[in-house]
Amino acid sequence: MEDLILTVDAGTGSTRAMVFNLNGEVIARSYRKNNLYQEQFNWAVQNPKEILENVVEVCRSALKDVREGRVIGWTISTYYHSLLLLDRDNNPITDILTWADLRASKQAENLKERYDSSGIYKKTGCPVHPMYPLSKILWFLEKDPELKGFKVASAKDYLVYNLFGERVVDETTASTLGLLNIYSLKWDEDILDITGLKTDQFPEVLPPTTIIDGKKLKVDIPELKETPFILGSGDGALSNLGMGVIEED
Repeated sequence: MEDLILTVDAGTGSTRAMVFNLNGEVIARSYRKNNLYQEQFNWAVQNPKEILENVVEVCRSALKDVREGRVIGWTISTYYHSLLLLDRDNNPITDILTWADLRASKQAENLKERYDSSGIYKKTGCPVHPMYPLSKILWFLEKDPELKGFKVASAKDYLVYNLFGERVVDETTASTLGLLNIYSLKWDEDILDITGLKTDQFPEVLPPTTIIDGKKLKVDIPELKETPFILGSGDGALSNLGMGVIEED
């Protein structure tokens, strides 16, 4: 029986699943369109439940077309720089603000005026810009200070939590929020102080090679019931790997 790998990419325009054999040949694929809602100028959001449903559906559809073989591992990538807020029970209380959402322009300018923006960049690798969740968190807090008790998530860890019940995020996705110290690979408490948030409001940061036990899968995809899930990475890093931009130690 041939060994196979399932890959899923939840992007801005669509969610795609592809099944490969270990020679890199495509065995099956599936596609669903993702809605992007732009109700106001500089807003660009997605409905988290719609994205989750699309991920589950493309997995089911692609796996249905596999005639022979078994999936020995699978992973999901998403776009970077996303943000949504969760309640205490990890339910979404906002849409997903995508990388294209620039509503926090004023908050980004205020950050540049009040704080050492070059210092933030050196610590996080992320310049102060409305695209990054640091500015977007401040936008939410200015609109509703009562939100200070929320939990912070990206599209990636929202999906992982709803699939496996694990509130974890890979290091590469975490590094694109403007809040992670890229040297310690931990949430930077000095930068969190700007927002008034605490580290326990954020997901645990783990290496992309982290494996989650397939038996923890919470959704009905029988072919993946015991299949190991690799935490993986995000679109930007993986596109570089796909083009061979790697350097061996």
